[in-house]
Amino acid sequence: MFGLFRKKHSPRNISKLLQDVLEGSRGARLIVDTDEKTVYYNQKFAKVCGEKEVSLSGFCSLFDDALLVTDHLRRIAGAAKQGDTETIELSVGSGSSEIWYQITAQPITDHDDYIHFRVDDVT
Repeated sequence: MFGLFRKKHSPRNISKLLQDVLEGSRGARLIVDTDEKTVYYNQKFAKVCGEKEVSLSGFCSLFDDALLVTDHLRRIAGAAKQGDTETIELSVGSGSSEIWYQITAQPITDHDDYIHFRVDDVT
């Protein structure tokens, strides 16, 4: 039988290990607290934000209707606060420059004050 098991001891530098996992992730990652303050983002998320502030509000400002996108992200963040994982797809731009993002908000087990957003380009 194969499976993943949690070891009784952790690597010496678990935070470095977790940072490497998030940086090596296929998607853009953002972790915010319940006040939407940025706690962590990976370089892929910074690249998505481009010239904008690297934050949830900076990401929302990429879209023509930033207020509507902000409402959508707050809705899925609310689901994450309740322990659920919620996903939406939104597009930015138009025509040949249109980009579709799949945005997932998920809770972080045992850390109720934080929300993990995963942003994947699904164009």
